[in-house]
Amino acid sequence: MLPFALLFAALEPHLLLPVAPFEIEPFADEPPALEQAAEPAPLGHVSRVPLAPVSPGLGAALRGSTSFLRPERFEFDLRLVEGIDAERSRIGLVATYALTERLTVGVEASPKKGEVGPLALYRVQDETADRPAVVVGTSSDRIGTPQGRAFWVTASKSLEPQLDFPLAPYVGLAWGDFEDEFEVLAGVRIDWSRGISTTSLWDGENLHHQLEFEWESGWRVGVLAIEDDEDGRTRFGLSLGAALGAQGR
Repeated sequence: MLPFALLFAALEPHLLLPVAPFEIEPFADEPPALEQAAEPAPLGHVSRVPLAPVSPGLGAALRGSTSFLRPERFEFDLRLVEGIDAERSRIGLVATYALTERLTVGVEASPKKGEVGPLALYRVQDETADRPAVVVGTSSDRIGTPQGRAFWVTASKSLEPQLDFPLAPYVGLAWGDFEDEFEVLAGVRIDWSRGISTTSLWDGENLHHQLEFEWESGWRVGVLAIEDDEDGRTRFGLSLGAALGAQGR
């Protein structure tokens, strides 16, 4: 082995090849994306539409996107509107369960009328910085009707980035089987501060208003001003709700 070691030592200077100096470039902050995904709407710049846009005071408003938050799993709500002509609208009870971030199902009951029916919502499209949220759903027909179901679609978008004011309008279309016709829906929500909001809703026939207070614990209390379908007078009511697993409402 000694001759091989001496031979290698003699030839080593001639075996080294010149190599050009090089620098290691740092990795880019983010790898290039094959396809640019839609930019999610910033937290706090997301619209929220009524759980039942034809029947205010039932359930918590639905977010246009849950990109930053997990949805509350269970929601329980009670609505009281004394003096309204339609008996089933005087007391309303709702229990909902979020099966996924997009799909919410539930049960809606009217103790005065002895009526129980399904309630469901599905967010077809998430709200982003450039496009509105699109939601489809079904509930009892608009408040003030004695019976029937409604099916609707809404599109909502927060305008806070453009207006520097927490305003989020929505528009939609509903079909109610009591009158067997389509109605145009519209509304606007304003978040005056964290946990305090107002919502005005046009259900196709009447204009309603809601002032709501929300706490981080998941509790909600609302004051309702409901336009009566029969005489056009305004009836006042209350709503009380609770969410289990509330996160950043």
